[in-house]
Amino acid sequence: MTLSLIIPAHDEETTIGRCLESLLADAHEDEFEVVVVCNGCTDRTVDVARSFEPGATVIEINRASKYLALREGDRRASGFPRFYIDADVITSAQAVRDVATVLRSGKAAVAAPRLRVDVSGRPWYVRSYYRLWTRLPYAENGMVGTGFYALSEAGRSRFDEFPDIIADDQFVLSRFDETERCSVGSAEFVVAAPRDWRSLIYKKTRAYTGNRQLEERFGSQGARQPGGRSAWMNLVRRHPSLLPSVPVYVLVSVVAEARSRRQVRRRDFGTWERDVSTRLAKNDGRIVAQGADTAPPRLPAR
Repeated sequence: MTLSLIIPAHDEETTIGRCLESLLADAHEDEFEVVVVCNGCTDRTVDVARSFEPGATVIEINRASKYLALREGDRRASGFPRFYIDADVITSAQAVRDVATVLRSGKAAVAAPRLRVDVSGRPWYVRSYYRLWTRLPYAENGMVGTGFYALSEAGRSRFDEFPDIIADDQFVLSRFDETERCSVGSAEFVVAAPRDWRSLIYKKTRAYTGNRQLEERFGSQGARQPGGRSAWMNLVRRHPSLLPSVPVYVLVSVVAEARSRRQVRRRDFGTWERDVSTRLAKNDGRIVAQGADTAPPRLPAR
């Protein structure tokens, strides 16, 4: 049976090409049904995605909305297992095959490859943050989500449409207990770390706000990333070499939490704060970034 890959894309002209190229480079003919749902795009995302036809089917919807893009992708897709992949992810056809094998075996209902965060060329504070974050239990042990997850046909039957929420991956995660989830060790996907402080804060604020929205909408069924104080403190006790990363990790968490609480108080669940630094082209060696109300960290230079 053909595998279905759904890729929502909003203004991803700088990322969608490498995403599709990495997925289709070694794919066999008619092995994958790739559905790219361009939602509310104002750049060249559609043109870039269509350059991969007929290997990918490109759909356009007018509204910039990830959950509507996921719904539309589900309506158009026909195969299982079904993969939901962000447009800024880099992975391979073999990674997709490995995850599909696990899901078809019945060992799990939802699965994903191992996550690797690319921090090459990033400022010291970004590298420091992810040095600790990627060692947390959430990131190392059976993580599903963060840009790439797949469902068996039985797994997809656990819910109807994707709800109007920020954290679709955490919503999916919350539908399954630990025995039904699997992080496939033989497979990997790569996401690029933010290039600057603002983008890192935006990314983490969205994660916190998404989790709060989940709790509010679904109560005890909502999932929270196990990356709180006890998680990182226990990790550092076991691995003292991570201690230098603690100040940055805590500062990012405090700032992002504060911004998230402010958004929740304003009932602002519609603002989609994302890492723009990895999506913009370089200009004279510098990344052109949008403004933000958050200043860089006042920590010693390294």
